[in-house]
Amino acid sequence: MPVSECIQIGVTDEHLCVQIVGRGTLSSSPAFHQFCRSALEADREISLLVNLAPCNYLDSTFLGCLVGLHKTFPDRMTVAAEPEVSARLLSCTHLDKILRVDSATPQYQGPWADLPTSGWEKVATGRHAAECHRRLIECGCPGADAFQRVVDHLEEELGGQGSQ
Repeated sequence: MPVSECIQIGVTDEHLCVQIVGRGTLSSSPAFHQFCRSALEADREISLLVNLAPCNYLDSTFLGCLVGLHKTFPDRMTVAAEPEVSARLLSCTHLDKILRVDSATPQYQGPWADLPTSGWEKVATGRHAAECHRRLIECGCPGADAFQRVVDHLEEELGGQGSQ
């Protein structure tokens, strides 16, 4: 049975909350990034809380996406993850030292809404994946050589269309 992958949107007293349920991968990362970036650009007063409590896996694209959002909105994005979740999902790339991580469990209000994550075009997805891997390289994550090979491969596959 496949592991679920779902992005849910909700609110707390202080934040727009987006939680990653199950897996956070290339399949859901472009929609997650577009939603978060659009919301933060549209309302300069809101802050984003990314809840990783229900998450059991983040691939390198999703990790790079988190770094990109953090780089763009450093004072307005927080990752909610208890220490064991942070260690499991973020420490191997040292992102637990780069991202702003809060171990407190957020208090939610109202129902969750699922974020649609399908329908992304191949070139847009490839560009997104290349950009996310560049962010991991830039922040000095372990495995930079492997991430560079991913970027090189994506750019080759996209015929140079992956560069931004």
